[in-house]
Amino acid sequence: MLAFGERVDSAPFQVSALNKKALANTAITGDLVSAEADLLRAREIGEAAGDHAGIAEFHTVYCALNTQQGHLDTAEEHLREAAELGSEIGSTFIRNFGLTHHASTLMLMGRYDDAELAVADALPIIEASGDRLHTASLIGETRAFLRTRRGEVAEGLEDATWGAGELNDIGAIFTEPIPTFVAATIAMRLGRYEDALALWGRVREIGEMFGQTAFIVLAAAGLSAVRNAIFGPDDEEATRLATLARSEVVTPRGQIFGHLSLVLLASRALEYDRFDEAGDYLNATEGLQSPSEATARPELLLSSAGVAMGEDDLERAVERIAEAEELIMGSGVAFAEPRLAQTNGILQLRRDDRDAAQASFDRAVEGATRMRLLPDLLSAQRRAVSMYAGADMPEAERFRDGAADTVAEIASLFEDPNLRKAFLRANAVR
Repeated sequence: MLAFGERVDSAPFQVSALNKKALANTAITGDLVSAEADLLRAREIGEAAGDHAGIAEFHTVYCALNTQQGHLDTAEEHLREAAELGSEIGSTFIRNFGLTHHASTLMLMGRYDDAELAVADALPIIEASGDRLHTASLIGETRAFLRTRRGEVAEGLEDATWGAGELNDIGAIFTEPIPTFVAATIAMRLGRYEDALALWGRVREIGEMFGQTAFIVLAAAGLSAVRNAIFGPDDEEATRLATLARSEVVTPRGQIFGHLSLVLLASRALEYDRFDEAGDYLNATEGLQSPSEATARPELLLSSAGVAMGEDDLERAVERIAEAEELIMGSGVAFAEPRLAQTNGILQLRRDDRDAAQASFDRAVEGATRMRLLPDLLSAQRRAVSMYAGADMPEAERFRDGAADTVAEIASLFEDPNLRKAFLRANAVR
């Protein structure tokens, strides 16, 4: 295409070819150096020729490149330019692309209130144009996360599942993995592990179909975490998948969702007090170019606090918890509040303050119950049970009975009887 554009001396053809070549290198091969070189050449040719459509497309692709590099401020600038140029030249597609990805980039930056406003402004415009692709992307990715962030977790899952289904329905398979992995992470938060297995499996399938290493790595981490939750800490396939994710997540093509992948693995390792393993996952996040850093940071900090307590470094644990609390409460990340309370409870236990620990575990139980975050609920109940190990006290029985009820409730969500039995075996309350 590029050679043809040069042969017929068509600037718009050359700009379009360079933009598309850069997009392929950004999304598939991971050759970001070549992608950036092609984009700068496209801009030079487009500006000299007054090719406004080509420049608008340039901004959309440069946004994708900047996002992969973790340069979200620059990505946000390119998206605003794309939306404005798309409106000026009458390109509904480019305008809608800019509006959709501007909202998602604000979300990735942790600017959640701005992202909420961007979604509210963009969605009516995009829906009115009949653009199913960008409607599904905006609802299934950004709105789904933002609703979950506010504590509307079931509604977030509904949005993400609808978005993934809509993209599949219109044949937009290449973009389907993002709302699908959003749905998978939310399903895990709700204890819908059988659904999460299917969703992560779909992310892996599409990643393998298009050679998208980042999605393969993320799916491996997600599947590993889910299998541990179902089959227990010694599941061989979960270990194999975790090893795959850990080895590939630091590669240029595998690190795009690196923070999210590694936090999934670290959080699950901490459930079994595997502090060295969790610490290795967290250490691997250093230096990654990953746009998932801001959205994963609350749970990364809480996992870091857990590792610090495992290493008897209570001072570092206090610092991480304080940083996490400021971020979670200041940004309104409601779904992280139960884990914050539980982590505080574990710290207070380490300080031999059982009354304060019980109050923290009670807060964790209340928040998780309200948002139906069944795994967080079970985790808090188990920690409280361990606090009263061997004690014949009403508080011990209350938490033990609650944990047994939560295990039964999660088990009731399985349709496959074999998965249900495996979960009950691995999660029996003693």
